[in-house]
Amino acid sequence: MSSTKFLDIFNNVDEYKQTICSKVIDVIRTSNRLAVENFDQILTIDSCQDKINKLSERILNRIYQIKSHIQSSNWNQLDLDEKIEQLVDINDTLFEQIASALDEADGIKKSPVSTTMRQILIKPQLKFKYKIDNSTIIPFISKIRIKPNALTPLPMIMTHMNFESIDPNLLEKHPEILDHPYFDEITAFEPDEILLKKIEPQYPKSIEETKYLFVDTVEKLKIMMDHIEMQLELAVDLEHHSYRSYQGFTCLMQISSRTEDFLIDTLTLRDELSILNNVFTNPKVLKVFHGADWDIEWLQKDFGIYIVNMFDTYRAAKELNLPTLSLAYLLKTYCNIDASKQFQLADWRIRPLPKEYCRYAREDTHYLLYIYDRLRNQLLDLNENNSQLLRLVYTKSKIICQKLLIY
Repeated sequence: MSSTKFLDIFNNVDEYKQTICSKVIDVIRTSNRLAVENFDQILTIDSCQDKINKLSERILNRIYQIKSHIQSSNWNQLDLDEKIEQLVDINDTLFEQIASALDEADGIKKSPVSTTMRQILIKPQLKFKYKIDNSTIIPFISKIRIKPNALTPLPMIMTHMNFESIDPNLLEKHPEILDHPYFDEITAFEPDEILLKKIEPQYPKSIEETKYLFVDTVEKLKIMMDHIEMQLELAVDLEHHSYRSYQGFTCLMQISSRTEDFLIDTLTLRDELSILNNVFTNPKVLKVFHGADWDIEWLQKDFGIYIVNMFDTYRAAKELNLPTLSLAYLLKTYCNIDASKQFQLADWRIRPLPKEYCRYAREDTHYLLYIYDRLRNQLLDLNENNSQLLRLVYTKSKIICQKLLIY
Protein backbone atom coordinates (compact mmCIF):
# COMPACT_ATOMS: atom_id res chain seq x y z
CA MET A 1 0.00 0.00 0.00
CA SER A 2 1.24 3.45 -0.86
CA SER A 3 2.39 5.61 2.04
CA THR A 4 0.61 8.60 0.48
CA LYS A 5 -2.38 9.56 2.57
CA PHE A 6 -5.66 10.92 1.17
CA LEU A 7 -6.30 14.40 2.63
CA ASP A 8 -3.35 13.65 4.97
CA ILE A 9 -5.69 11.63 7.21
CA PHE A 10 -7.11 8.63 5.35
CA ASN A 11 -5.21 5.73 3.81
CA ASN A 12 -7.23 5.89 0.58
CA VAL A 13 -10.39 7.26 -1.01
CA ASP A 14 -12.49 4.24 0.00
CA GLU A 15 -11.66 4.77 3.67
CA TYR A 16 -12.65 8.44 3.31
CA LYS A 17 -15.96 7.51 1.63
CA GLN A 18 -16.80 4.95 4.32
CA THR A 19 -16.09 7.46 7.09
CA ILE A 20 -18.23 10.15 5.47
CA CYS A 21 -21.08 7.71 4.75
CA SER A 22 -21.04 6.56 8.36
CA LYS A 23 -21.33 10.14 9.59
CA VAL A 24 -24.13 10.93 7.13
CA ILE A 25 -26.06 7.86 8.27
CA ASP A 26 -25.71 9.00 11.89
CA VAL A 27 -27.07 12.43 10.95
CA ILE A 28 -30.05 10.91 9.10
CA ARG A 29 -30.87 8.57 11.99
CA THR A 30 -30.69 11.45 14.45
CA SER A 31 -32.89 13.71 12.30
CA ASN A 32 -35.46 10.93 11.91
CA ARG A 33 -35.76 10.74 15.69
CA LEU A 34 -36.64 14.42 15.99
CA ALA A 35 -40.17 14.94 17.27
CA VAL A 36 -41.13 17.41 14.55
CA GLU A 37 -44.82 17.15 15.37
CA ASN A 38 -44.08 18.47 18.89
CA PHE A 39 -41.85 21.33 17.73
CA ASP A 40 -44.14 24.13 18.98
CA GLN A 41 -44.37 22.49 22.40
CA ILE A 42 -40.59 22.02 22.58
CA LEU A 43 -40.10 25.74 21.91
CA THR A 44 -41.85 26.53 25.19
CA ILE A 45 -39.02 24.84 27.13
CA ASP A 46 -36.40 27.49 27.97
CA SER A 47 -33.37 25.20 27.75
CA CYS A 48 -34.48 23.83 24.38
CA GLN A 49 -35.34 27.27 23.05
CA ASP A 50 -31.83 28.52 23.80
CA LYS A 51 -30.22 25.60 21.97
CA ILE A 52 -32.57 25.98 19.00
CA ASN A 53 -31.79 29.70 18.74
CA LYS A 54 -28.04 29.01 18.74
CA LEU A 55 -28.46 26.30 16.13
CA SER A 56 -30.61 28.60 13.98
CA GLU A 57 -27.90 31.26 14.18
CA ARG A 58 -25.29 28.75 13.01
CA ILE A 59 -27.49 27.70 10.10
CA LEU A 60 -28.08 31.32 9.07
CA ASN A 61 -24.33 31.95 9.17
CA ARG A 62 -23.78 28.93 6.92
CA ILE A 63 -26.43 30.21 4.52
CA TYR A 64 -24.72 33.60 4.43
CA GLN A 65 -21.42 31.89 3.60
CA ILE A 66 -23.03 29.86 0.83
CA LYS A 67 -24.75 33.00 -0.47
CA SER A 68 -21.36 34.46 -1.33
CA HIS A 69 -21.01 31.76 -4.01
CA ILE A 70 -24.28 32.68 -5.71
CA GLN A 71 -23.87 34.63 -8.92
CA SER A 72 -26.82 36.89 -8.23
CA SER A 73 -26.84 40.63 -7.83
CA ASN A 74 -30.45 40.71 -6.66
CA TRP A 75 -30.23 38.36 -3.68
CA ASN A 76 -31.95 40.83 -1.36
CA GLN A 77 -34.84 41.20 -3.81
CA LEU A 78 -35.55 37.47 -3.93
CA ASP A 79 -38.35 36.02 -1.84
CA LEU A 80 -37.69 33.15 0.56
CA ASP A 81 -38.65 30.38 -1.89
CA GLU A 82 -36.37 31.83 -4.58
CA LYS A 83 -33.48 32.10 -2.12
CA ILE A 84 -33.97 28.48 -1.09
CA GLU A 85 -34.08 27.45 -4.76
CA GLN A 86 -30.77 29.16 -5.46
CA LEU A 87 -29.21 27.65 -2.36
CA VAL A 88 -30.32 24.19 -3.43
CA ASP A 89 -28.80 24.81 -6.88
CA ILE A 90 -25.48 25.70 -5.26
CA ASN A 91 -25.75 22.65 -3.02
CA ASP A 92 -26.33 20.43 -6.06
CA THR A 93 -23.32 21.95 -7.80
CA LEU A 94 -21.11 21.41 -4.75
CA PHE A 95 -22.18 17.77 -4.51
CA GLU A 96 -21.49 17.28 -8.22
CA GLN A 97 -18.02 18.73 -7.71
CA ILE A 98 -17.41 16.50 -4.69
CA ALA A 99 -18.57 13.39 -6.56
CA SER A 100 -16.45 14.29 -9.57
CA ALA A 101 -13.37 14.97 -7.41
CA LEU A 102 -13.79 11.67 -5.54
CA ASP A 103 -14.13 9.74 -8.78
CA GLU A 104 -11.07 11.50 -10.17
CA ALA A 105 -9.13 10.56 -7.04
CA ASP A 106 -10.38 7.01 -7.55
CA GLY A 107 -9.09 7.01 -11.12
CA ILE A 108 -12.54 7.17 -12.71
CA LYS A 109 -13.06 9.53 -15.62
CA LYS A 110 -16.70 10.37 -16.16
CA SER A 111 -18.44 11.19 -19.41
CA PRO A 112 -18.83 14.88 -20.35
CA VAL A 113 -22.56 14.77 -19.57
CA SER A 114 -22.12 13.42 -16.04
CA THR A 115 -19.50 16.00 -15.13
CA THR A 116 -21.30 18.96 -16.65
CA MET A 117 -22.15 21.45 -13.96
CA ARG A 118 -25.80 22.29 -13.41
CA GLN A 119 -26.62 24.98 -15.91
CA ILE A 120 -28.21 28.19 -14.69
CA LEU A 121 -31.32 28.08 -16.86
CA ILE A 122 -33.80 30.76 -17.70
CA LYS A 123 -37.05 29.23 -16.50
CA PRO A 124 -38.76 27.97 -19.68
CA GLN A 125 -42.21 28.47 -18.13
CA LEU A 126 -41.66 32.24 -18.34
CA LYS A 127 -42.08 31.92 -22.11
CA PHE A 128 -45.32 29.90 -21.99
CA LYS A 129 -48.28 31.62 -23.64
CA TYR A 130 -50.61 30.48 -20.88
CA LYS A 131 -48.90 30.90 -17.53
CA ILE A 132 -48.95 28.01 -15.09
CA ASP A 133 -51.64 28.65 -12.50
CA ASN A 134 -50.60 27.17 -9.15
CA SER A 135 -53.63 28.49 -7.32
CA THR A 136 -56.37 26.18 -6.11
CA ILE A 137 -59.14 28.77 -6.32
CA ILE A 138 -60.25 27.57 -9.75
CA PRO A 139 -60.23 23.83 -10.57
CA PHE A 140 -58.41 22.53 -13.61
CA ILE A 141 -60.13 23.44 -16.88
CA SER A 142 -58.97 21.76 -20.06
CA LYS A 143 -57.21 23.94 -22.64
CA ILE A 144 -58.94 22.11 -25.47
CA ARG A 145 -60.68 24.39 -28.01
CA ILE A 146 -61.20 21.99 -30.91
CA LYS A 147 -62.36 18.39 -30.53
CA PRO A 148 -61.33 16.12 -33.42
CA ASN A 149 -62.73 12.57 -33.68
CA ALA A 150 -65.72 13.64 -31.58
CA LEU A 151 -68.78 11.53 -30.83
CA THR A 152 -70.24 14.30 -28.67
CA PRO A 153 -69.51 17.99 -29.25
CA LEU A 154 -67.30 20.17 -27.08
CA PRO A 155 -69.28 22.65 -24.95
CA MET A 156 -69.59 25.77 -27.07
CA ILE A 157 -68.19 28.02 -24.35
CA MET A 158 -64.86 26.13 -24.38
CA THR A 159 -64.20 27.07 -28.00
CA HIS A 160 -63.69 30.74 -27.12
CA MET A 161 -62.68 30.79 -23.44
CA ASN A 162 -59.93 33.10 -22.20
CA PHE A 163 -57.74 30.70 -20.24
CA GLU A 164 -55.64 33.51 -18.79
CA SER A 165 -58.57 35.09 -16.99
CA ILE A 166 -61.28 32.69 -15.87
CA ASP A 167 -64.17 34.01 -13.83
CA PRO A 168 -64.87 31.63 -10.90
CA ASN A 169 -68.58 32.38 -11.34
CA LEU A 170 -68.37 30.79 -14.79
CA LEU A 171 -68.23 27.35 -13.19
CA GLU A 172 -71.66 27.80 -11.64
CA LYS A 173 -73.18 28.70 -15.01
CA HIS A 174 -71.27 26.09 -17.02
CA PRO A 175 -70.22 23.16 -14.80
CA GLU A 176 -69.83 21.04 -17.95
CA ILE A 177 -66.47 22.68 -18.66
CA LEU A 178 -65.02 20.62 -15.80
CA ASP A 179 -66.02 17.33 -17.43
CA HIS A 180 -63.60 15.07 -19.28
CA PRO A 181 -64.02 16.20 -22.92
CA TYR A 182 -63.30 12.73 -24.33
CA PHE A 183 -65.03 10.59 -21.72
CA ASP A 184 -67.73 9.41 -24.16
CA GLU A 185 -65.22 8.60 -26.89
CA ILE A 186 -62.99 6.62 -24.52
CA THR A 187 -65.99 4.77 -23.07
CA ALA A 188 -67.25 3.84 -26.53
CA PHE A 189 -63.90 2.47 -27.67
CA GLU A 190 -63.53 -1.28 -28.08
CA PRO A 191 -60.44 -2.85 -29.67
CA ASP A 192 -60.92 -4.25 -33.16
CA GLU A 193 -60.71 -8.01 -33.49
CA ILE A 194 -57.41 -7.66 -35.33
CA LEU A 195 -55.88 -6.21 -32.14
CA LEU A 196 -56.96 -9.31 -30.22
CA LYS A 197 -55.07 -11.86 -32.31
CA LYS A 198 -51.45 -13.01 -32.27
CA ILE A 199 -49.01 -11.25 -34.57
CA GLU A 200 -45.45 -11.68 -35.77
CA PRO A 201 -43.32 -9.39 -33.54
CA GLN A 202 -41.47 -6.74 -35.54
CA TYR A 203 -38.05 -6.03 -34.07
CA PRO A 204 -36.97 -2.48 -34.97
CA LYS A 205 -33.80 -1.44 -36.72
CA SER A 206 -31.02 -0.17 -34.48
CA ILE A 207 -31.16 3.38 -33.15
CA GLU A 208 -28.38 4.32 -35.57
CA GLU A 209 -30.22 2.95 -38.60
CA THR A 210 -33.58 4.48 -37.74
CA LYS A 211 -34.74 7.78 -39.18
CA TYR A 212 -34.94 10.42 -36.46
CA LEU A 213 -36.21 13.99 -36.19
CA PHE A 214 -35.91 16.46 -33.33
CA VAL A 215 -39.11 18.49 -33.59
CA ASP A 216 -38.59 22.04 -32.37
CA THR A 217 -40.33 24.14 -35.04
CA VAL A 218 -43.85 24.29 -36.44
CA GLU A 219 -42.48 23.19 -39.81
CA LYS A 220 -40.94 20.05 -38.30
CA LEU A 221 -44.15 19.44 -36.36
CA LYS A 222 -46.03 19.35 -39.67
CA ILE A 223 -43.49 16.89 -41.09
CA MET A 224 -43.99 14.64 -38.08
CA MET A 225 -47.79 14.91 -38.29
CA ASP A 226 -47.71 13.87 -41.97
CA HIS A 227 -45.92 10.70 -40.89
CA ILE A 228 -47.82 9.71 -37.74
CA GLU A 229 -51.23 10.37 -39.32
CA MET A 230 -50.44 7.48 -41.68
CA GLN A 231 -49.63 5.02 -38.86
CA LEU A 232 -51.81 2.46 -37.09
CA GLU A 233 -49.53 2.11 -34.05
CA LEU A 234 -47.41 4.59 -32.13
CA ALA A 235 -45.28 4.40 -28.99
CA VAL A 236 -45.40 7.46 -26.73
CA ASP A 237 -43.52 8.65 -23.65
CA LEU A 238 -42.91 11.92 -21.80
CA GLU A 239 -40.04 13.46 -19.84
CA HIS A 240 -41.33 15.68 -17.07
CA HIS A 241 -39.69 18.28 -14.84
CA SER A 242 -40.99 18.53 -11.29
CA TYR A 243 -37.86 19.26 -9.24
CA ARG A 244 -38.71 22.14 -6.87
CA SER A 245 -41.82 22.81 -8.94
CA TYR A 246 -45.35 22.68 -7.55
CA GLN A 247 -47.04 21.05 -10.55
CA GLY A 248 -44.11 20.60 -12.90
CA PHE A 249 -44.26 20.65 -16.69
CA THR A 250 -43.46 18.38 -19.61
CA CYS A 251 -40.09 19.05 -21.24
CA LEU A 252 -39.96 16.39 -23.95
CA MET A 253 -42.28 14.02 -25.77
CA GLN A 254 -41.07 10.88 -27.52
CA ILE A 255 -43.07 9.29 -30.34
CA SER A 256 -41.97 6.26 -32.33
CA SER A 257 -43.60 4.51 -35.26
CA ARG A 258 -42.36 1.19 -36.62
CA THR A 259 -39.83 3.04 -38.78
CA GLU A 260 -39.12 6.50 -37.32
CA ASP A 261 -38.36 8.20 -33.99
CA PHE A 262 -39.39 11.72 -33.02
CA LEU A 263 -38.36 13.83 -30.04
CA ILE A 264 -40.63 16.84 -29.56
CA ASP A 265 -39.38 19.93 -27.76
CA THR A 266 -42.52 20.54 -25.72
CA LEU A 267 -41.03 23.64 -24.13
CA THR A 268 -40.74 25.41 -27.47
CA LEU A 269 -43.91 23.97 -29.03
CA ARG A 270 -46.06 23.83 -25.90
CA ASP A 271 -48.83 25.99 -27.39
CA GLU A 272 -48.83 24.16 -30.74
CA LEU A 273 -49.25 20.56 -29.62
CA SER A 274 -53.04 20.31 -29.39
CA ILE A 275 -52.82 19.25 -33.05
CA LEU A 276 -51.71 15.85 -31.73
CA ASN A 277 -55.33 15.22 -30.74
CA ASN A 278 -55.95 14.49 -34.43
CA VAL A 279 -53.97 11.27 -33.93
CA PHE A 280 -54.06 10.68 -30.18
CA THR A 281 -57.89 10.67 -30.06
CA ASN A 282 -58.26 8.67 -33.27
CA PRO A 283 -59.64 5.28 -32.18
CA LYS A 284 -58.11 3.60 -35.23
CA VAL A 285 -54.56 4.46 -34.10
CA LEU A 286 -53.17 2.43 -31.20
CA LYS A 287 -51.02 4.40 -28.74
CA VAL A 288 -48.64 2.30 -26.62
CA PHE A 289 -47.42 3.73 -23.30
CA HIS A 290 -45.59 2.24 -20.35
CA GLY A 291 -46.97 3.28 -16.95
CA ALA A 292 -49.29 5.91 -18.39
CA ASP A 293 -50.99 7.16 -15.21
CA TRP A 294 -48.89 10.31 -14.90
CA ASP A 295 -48.47 10.76 -18.66
CA ILE A 296 -52.23 11.01 -19.14
CA GLU A 297 -52.49 13.78 -16.54
CA TRP A 298 -49.47 15.69 -17.90
CA LEU A 299 -50.87 15.57 -21.44
CA GLN A 300 -54.16 17.01 -20.19
CA LYS A 301 -52.60 19.70 -18.02
CA ASP A 302 -49.87 20.96 -20.33
CA PHE A 303 -51.37 20.57 -23.80
CA GLY A 304 -55.07 19.69 -23.62
CA ILE A 305 -54.24 16.32 -25.21
CA TYR A 306 -56.32 13.18 -24.65
CA ILE A 307 -55.87 9.51 -25.56
CA VAL A 308 -58.39 7.17 -27.18
CA ASN A 309 -57.20 3.57 -27.84
CA MET A 310 -54.25 3.02 -25.55
CA PHE A 311 -52.30 -0.09 -24.49
CA ASP A 312 -50.24 0.23 -21.31
CA THR A 313 -47.36 -2.25 -21.28
CA TYR A 314 -47.08 -1.81 -17.51
CA ARG A 315 -50.62 -3.18 -17.10
CA ALA A 316 -49.79 -6.03 -19.47
CA ALA A 317 -46.67 -6.92 -17.49
CA LYS A 318 -48.76 -6.90 -14.33
CA GLU A 319 -51.36 -9.28 -15.77
CA LEU A 320 -48.54 -11.59 -16.83
CA ASN A 321 -47.13 -11.54 -13.28
CA LEU A 322 -43.68 -10.61 -14.55
CA PRO A 323 -41.08 -10.42 -11.75
CA THR A 324 -40.47 -6.72 -12.38
CA LEU A 325 -42.78 -4.24 -14.07
CA SER A 326 -40.30 -1.53 -15.05
CA LEU A 327 -39.58 -0.50 -18.63
CA ALA A 328 -35.90 -1.20 -17.95
CA TYR A 329 -36.78 -4.82 -17.18
CA LEU A 330 -38.86 -5.16 -20.35
CA LEU A 331 -36.07 -3.64 -22.45
CA LYS A 332 -33.56 -6.10 -21.02
CA THR A 333 -35.86 -9.13 -21.19
CA TYR A 334 -37.23 -8.68 -24.69
CA CYS A 335 -34.57 -6.57 -26.43
CA ASN A 336 -31.39 -7.23 -24.43
CA ILE A 337 -31.05 -3.47 -23.99
CA ASP A 338 -29.54 -2.15 -20.76
CA ALA A 339 -31.38 1.07 -19.99
CA SER A 340 -29.01 3.67 -18.61
CA LYS A 341 -29.82 4.81 -15.08
CA GLN A 342 -27.59 7.83 -15.56
CA PHE A 343 -30.37 9.98 -17.01
CA GLN A 344 -33.29 8.95 -14.80
CA LEU A 345 -32.92 12.17 -12.79
CA ALA A 346 -31.68 14.28 -15.69
CA ASP A 347 -32.76 17.90 -16.07
CA TRP A 348 -34.79 17.75 -19.29
CA ARG A 349 -35.06 21.54 -19.48
CA ILE A 350 -31.52 21.76 -20.84
CA ARG A 351 -31.28 23.06 -24.41
CA PRO A 352 -29.75 21.98 -26.64
CA LEU A 353 -30.26 18.44 -25.41
CA PRO A 354 -26.96 16.51 -25.34
CA LYS A 355 -26.74 13.54 -27.71
CA GLU A 356 -26.64 11.15 -24.77
CA TYR A 357 -29.96 12.53 -23.50
CA CYS A 358 -31.53 12.15 -26.94
CA ARG A 359 -30.43 8.54 -27.27
CA TYR A 360 -31.76 7.68 -23.81
CA ALA A 361 -35.10 9.34 -24.62
CA ARG A 362 -35.39 7.56 -27.97
CA GLU A 363 -34.79 4.16 -26.37
CA ASP A 364 -37.91 4.62 -24.23
CA THR A 365 -40.17 4.40 -27.29
CA HIS A 366 -37.94 2.95 -30.03
CA TYR A 367 -38.42 -0.63 -28.79
CA LEU A 368 -41.84 -0.21 -27.17
CA LEU A 369 -43.95 -1.38 -30.12
CA TYR A 370 -41.89 -4.58 -30.31
CA ILE A 371 -42.33 -5.09 -26.56
CA TYR A 372 -46.06 -4.58 -27.10
CA ASP A 373 -46.01 -7.32 -29.78
CA ARG A 374 -44.34 -9.74 -27.38
CA LEU A 375 -46.63 -8.94 -24.44
CA ARG A 376 -49.72 -9.17 -26.63
CA ASN A 377 -48.74 -12.67 -27.78
CA GLN A 378 -47.88 -13.75 -24.23
CA LEU A 379 -51.27 -12.63 -22.95
CA LEU A 380 -52.94 -14.75 -25.63
CA ASP A 381 -50.64 -17.73 -24.96
CA LEU A 382 -51.33 -17.57 -21.24
CA ASN A 383 -55.06 -17.74 -21.91
CA GLU A 384 -54.79 -20.40 -24.66
CA ASN A 385 -55.49 -17.89 -27.43
CA ASN A 386 -58.55 -16.59 -25.59
CA SER A 387 -58.53 -12.79 -25.74
CA GLN A 388 -59.93 -12.31 -22.22
CA LEU A 389 -56.63 -11.22 -20.62
CA LEU A 390 -55.75 -9.00 -23.57
CA ARG A 391 -59.17 -7.36 -23.37
CA LEU A 392 -58.62 -6.83 -19.66
CA VAL A 393 -55.41 -4.87 -20.35
CA TYR A 394 -57.28 -2.72 -22.86
CA THR A 395 -60.02 -2.12 -20.31
CA LYS A 396 -57.55 -1.10 -17.60
CA SER A 397 -55.75 1.13 -20.08
CA LYS A 398 -59.08 2.71 -20.99
CA ILE A 399 -59.77 3.49 -17.33
CA ILE A 400 -56.42 5.31 -17.14
CA CYS A 401 -57.38 7.39 -20.20
CA GLN A 402 -60.64 8.34 -18.48
CA LYS A 403 -58.75 9.87 -15.57
CA LEU A 404 -59.54 13.52 -15.15
CA LEU A 405 -56.94 15.88 -13.79
CA ILE A 406 -58.27 17.50 -10.62
CA TYR A 407 -56.60 20.12 -8.44
